[in-house]
Amino acid sequence: MTDKHDGAFLHRYFKATFASLKHPNFKLYAFGVMFSLAGSLLQEVVVAWIAYQMTGSSLVLGGVLFAYQVPMIAMGVLGGYAADRFDRRKILLVSQSLAFILSLVWLALSATGSLAVWHIYLLSSLFGTIVAFEIPARFAMIPQLVAREEMVNAFSLDSLLFYGGRVMGPTFGAILLALVGPTACFAVNSITYLLELGTLKRIRPKAKEDNESVSLLEAVKAIASNSKTRSVLLFVAGLTFFGVYIPLMPVFTHNLGGDAKLNGLLIAVSEIGAVIASVYLAYKSSSSPQSAINTTKLRRTVALAGLAFAILIALFAAAPNQLVAL
Repeated sequence: MTDKHDGAFLHRYFKATFASLKHPNFKLYAFGVMFSLAGSLLQEVVVAWIAYQMTGSSLVLGGVLFAYQVPMIAMGVLGGYAADRFDRRKILLVSQSLAFILSLVWLALSATGSLAVWHIYLLSSLFGTIVAFEIPARFAMIPQLVAREEMVNAFSLDSLLFYGGRVMGPTFGAILLALVGPTACFAVNSITYLLELGTLKRIRPKAKEDNESVSLLEAVKAIASNSKTRSVLLFVAGLTFFGVYIPLMPVFTHNLGGDAKLNGLLIAVSEIGAVIASVYLAYKSSSSPQSAINTTKLRRTVALAGLAFAILIALFAAAPNQLVAL
């Protein structure tokens, strides 16, 4: 009786958590995200490792991160405007095709032993520009792939895919990096982009609603006049700019006396909690009516999570050995 009850609960749990996957378009989107994220995050880890191995400088790693983030943030407004005005699927096809070309450049430079620090700065900057257009289009297309009542679940699953990629990509990258070197990692990254482009070509999103589009000026005015929106954007911007630690992981790994395997393990372990939280949120968003979501409790949870993140990052930076760091 207990086994039967447990089986029924698990069935309801998985059905609620992954409700959005019943839509074929969203299922294709999910596969594409998994391919792309696993590959690009693998690339992120390998590039950071190479940069640190070439220079031994944490300043260079910070510079690479800066070169990636500045165009991503600076061009983010234009990326959002483009996602609002133009065909989102086409934006993704173009952006991922360009990212595929960049992955081939990484592969060629690594295979020929020609990779220099200035290449890393330039390619990181170009990739940041591509991401500035990719992310808004990706988020904006989700409502075109699922029913209105399942949008919260779809966005939660998208977060789950992102953090799942942060576990799989670095872990797989660390294994490849330790066994066969960076060139093989760049080759795998190129293959993942081809797989994602294949899924994007098969997706057929619903048409955008006429009331979806607003002018860039109207959007800026709406943000400026809404204190809650401003607070959320400032909170996200602060975490994005000051809370990024993955590209700096080679420095921590070196200080802990580790190698490429430890580098990947540290990154993978750090994302497991995010995966668990995303699964929980996806389940709650589908098992409870949207009107029942307690926004006050949600705001408090987000604030506490941000505070805990800052404290744990500081403790991680001060970790005396590998066991404590993990």
